[in-house]
Amino acid sequence: MFLREATGLVRALSFRDHFLMSQGMVLLINGFVATVLFAPYFFPGANLYVAFALGGIPPFCMAYVYGKLSAGMPRSGGDYVWSARIAGPLYATIQMIFILASLVYFNAFNIWQMFFIALGAGFFGVGASPSVQSTYLTQLGIQLTQVTWGLPLSIVMMIVILLIAILGIRVYQKFCLVAVPLYFAVAIIFCVGILMINPSSVQPAFDSAMRFAGYNITYSSVLAQTTSGGFPATSFNWGNTLLAAVPWGFLTYVLFNFSSYSAGETKNVKSSIYNAYMLSVIVTMVVLELMTWIVYSTFGTGFLNSLAYVAGVNPSAFPVSPFTNFLLALVNPAAGAFVAVGLFLGWMINSTGLIIYSSRMLFAASMDRVLPSRLGDVDERFHIPWVATLVVGVICGIYLYVYWAYGAIASILNASITVPIGLALPLYAAFLFPIVKPDLYKRLFGSMKGAKTLSLAGFVGGTGFAIYAFCETSPLVSGAFLGASIYLAYEVVLVLALVSAGIYLLGRRRIKNAGIDPSRIFSEIPPE
Repeated sequence: MFLREATGLVRALSFRDHFLMSQGMVLLINGFVATVLFAPYFFPGANLYVAFALGGIPPFCMAYVYGKLSAGMPRSGGDYVWSARIAGPLYATIQMIFILASLVYFNAFNIWQMFFIALGAGFFGVGASPSVQSTYLTQLGIQLTQVTWGLPLSIVMMIVILLIAILGIRVYQKFCLVAVPLYFAVAIIFCVGILMINPSSVQPAFDSAMRFAGYNITYSSVLAQTTSGGFPATSFNWGNTLLAAVPWGFLTYVLFNFSSYSAGETKNVKSSIYNAYMLSVIVTMVVLELMTWIVYSTFGTGFLNSLAYVAGVNPSAFPVSPFTNFLLALVNPAAGAFVAVGLFLGWMINSTGLIIYSSRMLFAASMDRVLPSRLGDVDERFHIPWVATLVVGVICGIYLYVYWAYGAIASILNASITVPIGLALPLYAAFLFPIVKPDLYKRLFGSMKGAKTLSLAGFVGGTGFAIYAFCETSPLVSGAFLGASIYLAYEVVLVLALVSAGIYLLGRRRIKNAGIDPSRIFSEIPPE
């Protein structure tokens, strides 16, 4: 009935591996520095302590859903497998294409940020710091943010990332075993490095660096522009805090759950994934709150929020975007250099995982015969779906070129609405599971115990993404609204939906030509 009776994949992952992979996908510092810069501008008066706490509620629900359903259906492909059995193959195919588009988008975004934010802003900050003042480093930082250097280097990194992915889950497991603890060490350096800064040294260091770079902006002029613009740099607004929780607070946690796509390659899956995800969300929330306290107590709420305002209304006022890691490099260049490399490493971990997990989704659809059988080919040495992995890598490389060559911001706006739509679908499928397929639920879990909790968690998690989609499509929520790009974004959604329907119809014909009733496939759990 399925493509074959065994996947050819090997169960090699443990609780430790899923926790490290989950943290590698969260990217604590990477997401944090972006939120600190952008959220205060889009939501004036938003309190990030509250936004991060409220934004963590849907991820806890997601951890429950992905942990429970990975235990019930421990197969490679993750949420595609359960959505196909709960809501049907058309629903699952649409979900698969939207999530694939989302992960390709995140992959390009990651690699772009490696050079634009991590190395570009980091090297510039180190070079412009009063204790270094290196024209070479500042120019290098600027060059890395330009397409002439950034694009070819990004393509090279894409090839390196694909090579790691093609070597298999066990190589990525070992990579994370080394790289994620190093990333944790960088996070400690980030926090300790900022704590060591004397707040009174921030203003002279910033002013000196801007003069060295040939820019007229100063610490005082940043505050003055904020005051003259009527921006509330130090006030508190409950309404905007609630609005900022989703998407900004919530978005910082997103992607922690994608190692569940390798559930079929996990030992003791019934507890490993659930426990790893719950711990990962707790660690993320605690560290986000801690980092928020550290950066605001050192750099000052008023100055950070003022930087967000000036960067929002006049990005060209700064030589590079004034992320918190850039400020750290100005005052503490040694720590800033370590953090720059750490951010680069974090996005590398994340992008490698995105290719690996995306390939498992295509592999699972091939096992169901929805996609061509070649995508189910597994290398006997490395135990990976090598054709699916190469296909994902090539798609990511093409989009990465578009990302750099035709404008990163436009690429984000035109494709980003696919992200909340794709990620909401498996959670709503989980919400429907006990309602529409109670017999299958009992078959997997022995009784209806936990059914209400699963439905509630699926609904809350899915609604988090639904609110995110509303934010992008409604001018009432300025912090994520796509504005003039909204119609093109709708067109992307429509095209992806039509492509999904075409893939499903071709797959249905493929199944029938094999002499199999499609309903039989999607009422059974695929083989291990």
